[in-house]
Amino acid sequence: MNTISAHGVGHNRSSGCRRITVVLVTSVALALGACGEDSRDAEAVDANSTTAPQGGSYSTQAFIMPFDVMVPDLLPTEATTDTANFVTWETGTQGAPAVRFLLPVDVYVPGDTEASPPPDDYLTYLLGQSEDGATFSDQSQTKVGGLPATLVTATVEDRLDGSVGCPAEDVAADECYGLQPDVTVRMAVIDAGDSTVLAWLRHSGTEDDGDATGEFAAFEDMLASVSFRDESPVTTKPPASVATALDGVWTTSVTEDELASSPLLYEPDEVNDQNWGDFTFTFDKGQFTYTQQNAKDSYESAGTFTVSGDTVDLNLDNTEHFVMRWNIEDDTLTFERDDDLGIAPTPLILDPWMRSG
Repeated sequence: MNTISAHGVGHNRSSGCRRITVVLVTSVALALGACGEDSRDAEAVDANSTTAPQGGSYSTQAFIMPFDVMVPDLLPTEATTDTANFVTWETGTQGAPAVRFLLPVDVYVPGDTEASPPPDDYLTYLLGQSEDGATFSDQSQTKVGGLPATLVTATVEDRLDGSVGCPAEDVAADECYGLQPDVTVRMAVIDAGDSTVLAWLRHSGTEDDGDATGEFAAFEDMLASVSFRDESPVTTKPPASVATALDGVWTTSVTEDELASSPLLYEPDEVNDQNWGDFTFTFDKGQFTYTQQNAKDSYESAGTFTVSGDTVDLNLDNTEHFVMRWNIEDDTLTFERDDDLGIAPTPLILDPWMRSG
């Protein structure tokens, strides 16, 4: 979600509340020679021969290709998001690494304004983005969960929003995943026969923030521990239509200056024209809508929510997931960030929300 999101992630004009930048660390078999002679001569490496990371074990619940994996200590054991086409682990802390698995539904070919189905030869498509300013290095062939894959490191000079892929249909390019400037990604392109699974690690920052070697090694160990399960994913049931204390219409306003000067910002990209102005949240028995508007831009999104004690989980239709603490006094609602719970975009927690309906 670009306007209500913290997608640095990728999520790109990320969900409205926190822009997310995707740093890809791909473990794909790049054997096309499109990235220079050094990559063509790279030795083949079997990811299954590396040492599994020390950390917790996680089994996906909703991902279309269910798998078990050992999650390294630098990430929480439980996935932050686990949906049919997208699984991610992130801490919610600025600059911290994140790992994502994506089975793209659509891609935005660089230069196109409309989404397209993922190409049959995804690796050739990815490496072809070198013509759009991307640089690929350190390519090697490997296997992930017994499937052939290619590992590659990617950087880019200018934004390529949506060029890697979208986890759902009808998602804007800047809410999908694509190579972004000032980040280095280690990515794996996994050949699953009729489809392509992508896995990557987002480094904690640019080269000025330190060497990514350790994080990349932990990511490759994580890939080596992947075991795809021959079973159907767990069906995720929508939240029950139960009334909650949050039900109603809530509004707040945030100025651009207030947002830009906030010490709560995850990253500078949160300061964008979809993250300030007049906001409205409408909660209704497990469903919500969200709108933002100012003189420069406007945004709207929707999703489901669940309330447990003083916490609320927001699951956006574009697969982003936010968790915050909440409190209501009279007709005033406040949200509070708790990094132990997950991501809470800065615009949502800056000022109180007033009940308007």
